Order: sequence, then structure tokens, then C-alpha cells
Amino acid sequence: IHSVKGGEADDVVFSPDISRSAMVEAKHDQEAQDTIVRMFYVALTRAKERTVICARGMPDCVRIQ
Repeated sequence: IHSVKGGEADDVVFSPDISRSAMVEAKHDQEAQDTIVRMFYVALTRAKERTVICARGMPDCVRIQ
């Protein structure tokens, strides 16, 4: 996600999974939470045509509501 900042693609497919260490850090650090939110915002806004969010594959994931 970091490498496509400012770029676009016809289709974007991504997973809500994050590492366990990122999840632990985000539980205790507002700045870490904000970074994760910004990263997912970038992923969601890169598609010209379609965005696909895959089902979570791990317990540690971003909850999309």
C-alpha cells in the first residue's frame, strides 16, 4: 500500500490482515491506529474501477464497518 501512494490501478484487491505487532501497537498508541487508518484509506482510494476487500485470513485484522 505504501508504494502506490499517489498511484492508481483499474482494480485494487487487498486484505484487512495486519501483523500481530502492528495490532498490539495500535491497541496502545493512537498514532499507530491513525497510521493504519491512513494506509487503508490509501488502498481504498487507488481504484479507478473496482475495489475488492478480501475476507480476513488471520484474527489480527482491521475491522471494516
